[in-house]
Amino acid sequence: MKNYGYDCDDHNMADYEVEPMTIKMGYQKAFDLFMAYEFTLACDQATKASYSMSGYTLEICSDGTYKVIWDNYLGNQYNSPGILLGIPPLTEEEVDDDPDLNFYDRAEEAMRDKFEEAMKLLEQSKEHCID
Repeated sequence: MKNYGYDCDDHNMADYEVEPMTIKMGYQKAFDLFMAYEFTLACDQATKASYSMSGYTLEICSDGTYKVIWDNYLGNQYNSPGILLGIPPLTEEEVDDDPDLNFYDRAEEAMRDKFEEAMKLLEQSKEHCID
């Protein structure tokens, strides 16, 4: 999968004076890029990984970048500079032998709901950081 811009690891938000709206806009930009260019591929990978009890997670950063990370890489020690959102796998009913016929509507709605919930938590957080 592609990274657009910088890897999240290259930035420490403590180094920047950023207005809260700018931070929210950066997360929105990263999420929109992911949904437009990589969601179906990431969802397919999350589906395959779910067969072995794993998955994939989207990391979005306030600078407008994102990356898709294999859950086994994350573990419980990963310190994200952004927001982590689990990528939902497709169910058996949504998967077809022809990948072009996979049904992504439920997974897309779930992904958008996760993002909206994260944005609500971001607005409630004084540090603009979600654990």
